[in-house]
Amino acid sequence: MKRVSISLDEKDLEKLKAWFNSASDDEAVRSAIYHVLSKKTYLELLGLEGKVKWGGDLDEMRASRQ
Repeated sequence: MKRVSISLDEKDLEKLKAWFNSASDDEAVRSAIYHVLSKKTYLELLGLEGKVKWGGDLDEMRASRQ
């Protein structure tokens, strides 16, 4: 992990801590970064909708679990 020094508005940091239910400033910032990156990844995956060809047979796959 890399250490970074940043300046944040104290009110914004308190909002982050409450939003993510974080005990520390560090945890709140890490949670916010994780949230933003996860959402971006999700949106990128949604962008693939209709562009990826599916070649599987769901009925066959489900039958193997029964």
